[in-house]
Amino acid sequence: LPALYLIFAIDDFFYAPAHKFMHLSWFYPYVHKHHHRQNLPTRGYLDAGNEHPIEQVIGLSCLWTALHIVAKITGLHAATIITHFLLYAILALLNHTNY
Repeated sequence: LPALYLIFAIDDFFYAPAHKFMHLSWFYPYVHKHHHRQNLPTRGYLDAGNEHPIEQVIGLSCLWTALHIVAKITGLHAATIITHFLLYAILALLNHTNY
């Protein structure tokens, strides 16, 4: 359980500033705008996963870094990684619906 919490916390530690960077006026129209094309996301994970390839690399790099840090701190079991992916997908789906 500590590893699962740490994956979310460390990933957010890296992804939050990266996401803020993607909203800078000189970067947004070329990369992150792709994700915000929907006026009101209604397709759940299809909208959440609608990302430019550069944004995918940034996000996956944050996650990869988080997984390696957590593995060094607490160790990491495959079930923890799978649980993280499932929870992350559910939360992204809920965040990109109109409910």
